Amino acid sequence: MNQANKNGREFREDMRAILRLRGFEPERKVYRPVWATEGSTHFVDFAVGADIAIECTFQRTSGSADVKVFADIYSASVALDCRHYVIVLGGQHWESPRGMAIASAARDFAKRESTDEKKLHVMTLWELREWLKSP
Repeated sequence: MNQANKNGREFREDMRAILRLRGFEPERKVYRPVWATEGSTHFVDFAVGADIAIECTFQRTSGSADVKVFADIYSASVALDCRHYVIVLGGQHWESPRGMAIASAARDFAKRESTDEKKLHVMTLWELREWLKSP
């Protein structure tokens, strides 16, 4: 397993532990993103009840996650059934000037794509801990 996959997996395990400490029992949720091909299966990293879907994006350096965040927000806005969709950013990249600029733009995009019925969020793990106290 390459280092990026290992760190992404560890980040998801940290997320699972945080959710459980908050009293949630996270599950995987199947959905069909806008880019899915016929017969393919895609999962949201964590579904917390019917209301919250969480994707974890771990990135140590700049790369494909930079643009994937925007695609995930758009896809969730049109194809995912939930009240809150949350992308949680982890890794050193999101603390770099480029990463912080992309995260800020992604937050703005999520806010513009949100509706009264579906709220889209981009946050760090620390922000998620606070948000989970009262989504």
